[in-house]
Amino acid sequence: MPRGTVVYASAWGACFPEDCEWGETELQLLNKHDDSDAESHAFATWDADSEPSHCLMTIVDGLMTVIQIAIRSEFPSYRSISTFRKDAAKSAEAQNPDPLVKLKHMWDGSEAGWKLIQYDTDVFLVEFNFDESGPTRSDIPAIVEFIGTLPDEPEDQIWERLRGCSRIGLAKPLGQAGMNRFQARQRESETKVTFCTIGPDDYLVLSPDGNHYGWINFLRYRRPVIEHMINAGVPVVSGHVE
Repeated sequence: MPRGTVVYASAWGACFPEDCEWGETELQLLNKHDDSDAESHAFATWDADSEPSHCLMTIVDGLMTVIQIAIRSEFPSYRSISTFRKDAAKSAEAQNPDPLVKLKHMWDGSEAGWKLIQYDTDVFLVEFNFDESGPTRSDIPAIVEFIGTLPDEPEDQIWERLRGCSRIGLAKPLGQAGMNRFQARQRESETKVTFCTIGPDDYLVLSPDGNHYGWINFLRYRRPVIEHMINAGVPVVSGHVE
């Protein structure tokens, strides 16, 4: 790339209390000391709502690794590592896939039993977040207390089984009272968590086995998926929280 060329990067994602669109920021291409591989390493900073997130991006053999360092004032600052790989496209359709195609099993009849859950008040989905090595031993008591789908087994076995697991979500959404109890307990345990608020105008997706409540994080896909499901006759039921 010619010197002096300005490159921009866009970022968006699932944030609390609502999805975020960070917009564009200048991407700094990082040269090695010998000026080689200049376009394989880059750095960018997004300053959304005066809460900076610094991202270092590296591409090696088609695999992009993004190290994010987020500086937060009201919540603990954190570091996250994500990897992305772009599959080799074999056709124009593969190069520009419809993002809804991978979700069509929810409404096309190929997998029966999906439901939409709607609540008459705000509810909260909660997810524990860990480093890439997984939860520590001190995290396990809080996980056991709040994750209702864990089997009845010793904490040492649960810790071994969750090694390398970067995140795990609560089995069911919480109401405001349950959320208050959770936050009080979470502050004692100092575990890292993220929250997602689902309002009365939104829907959760309940899997056919009845054990997994889903939330479509990206706003641009959420409404089309819900509309497809409703139009296909997927039942909408009223949800209740304890």
